[in-house]
Amino acid sequence: MVISITTFLFMWLGLVSRLGLHALSVSLFLSSLIGLYISFTRFSRHISKFLNISREFAYSWKEKFLGLQWRYAVSWASGYFIFQMYTPIMFQFHGAVEAGRIGLSIVLWMAVFSISNSWIYAIIPTLNIHISQKRWKELDVLFYRHLSFASITFLMGGITIFAFVYNFRGRLEIVNRLSDDLSLLFLGIAWFLQIIVNSLAVYLRSHKKEPLTIPSLVSAIYIVVSTLFCAKYLPAEYFFLGYLSSYFWGLPWILYIYFKNKKEWQGIGYQIG
Repeated sequence: MVISITTFLFMWLGLVSRLGLHALSVSLFLSSLIGLYISFTRFSRHISKFLNISREFAYSWKEKFLGLQWRYAVSWASGYFIFQMYTPIMFQFHGAVEAGRIGLSIVLWMAVFSISNSWIYAIIPTLNIHISQKRWKELDVLFYRHLSFASITFLMGGITIFAFVYNFRGRLEIVNRLSDDLSLLFLGIAWFLQIIVNSLAVYLRSHKKEPLTIPSLVSAIYIVVSTLFCAKYLPAEYFFLGYLSSYFWGLPWILYIYFKNKKEWQGIGYQIG
């Protein structure tokens, strides 16, 4: 959460200081330094223990880890295309001004998403422990509680964004550089649904499995094609309609995979909890 917040703040400070395109790279660099500082100051004792244990403990990376790598690669490469293609496509079809608005709007929602998603990433080690010890009830209670926290945090952030835009549109220059209200709404709903998708993915991957390779690849292809269609044939305010519509069929598919694998791995049926 600290890294997500500092990245966002450094980026805005860079924009205000007229660093232009360098604001993003500078913010990522500075937040990485903060992340390293936090890691080595707060967890130095743990790191030392791990290094000492590693001298006497052998782990079969090839057998237990590398088999997942290609699946992760496909899933995350698909995610890269899903989340990083919008600005260049908008630039191609609607020009630099609209592309800038789209890019700034995406970064704004990504900041809300990253902060909200901290609730999920914070419990990944505990999820792994519960799974390894087959404590299914504790696993689900923890997961659904933090999924609720992440969702509420995102909704609060979304309300704050729209309240800020509503009150300062036309009065503050940086707000005028954001996308129109409909685009912001489409993008906000899509990123909220992504909170659910990402949380389910974390839950599934905590079982040391990757069942979302095919859905991720299909979603990437669909979003690229639909976004190109929206950019070419629809007004700019409908640019994110393809991205949003992918959740109409993608989220039910992922929920089906989630409950199916949950039943298979845990043997507890489809009942939650």
